[in-house]
Amino acid sequence: MFVRRRTRQSRPHPDRVGATIVEFAIAANVLFVFVMGMLEFSRAYGIRHAIRQACYEGCRTGVTPGATVAQVRSSAQTYLDLMGIVNPTITVTPTVIDSTTTQVTVNVSATFRESSWFTPMFLGNSVIRSTTTLQHENALFPD
Repeated sequence: MFVRRRTRQSRPHPDRVGATIVEFAIAANVLFVFVMGMLEFSRAYGIRHAIRQACYEGCRTGVTPGATVAQVRSSAQTYLDLMGIVNPTITVTPTVIDSTTTQVTVNVSATFRESSWFTPMFLGNSVIRSTTTLQHENALFPD
């Protein structure tokens, strides 16, 4: 069996150790920026999805007979709370849902900075918005 012995030539040169540390310092910073960017954009996509789903859930609540604007807001807010969205703005149109309502529109928006997991590096104060409009059951099944 052949056993290779370490010779003096196979050891790293002492002068090269400093260069390795400098190379690592540069590469680590670049890697850190990429990883933080991936995390930030992933969270932004998650917030966008949560806002879209909250709009849809609020609209679904609002198009049923007997629903109120407060119930629509509560339904949307419940979903946003589950996803950790902080200080969203929820707007429901019309302001009063009654027997003559033909459609319900829910707008939800939130600032990325407030709902981010860490201090944003790229998206900052970006506002993420979504709108959903559904026909009310009054329009689908008139009396």
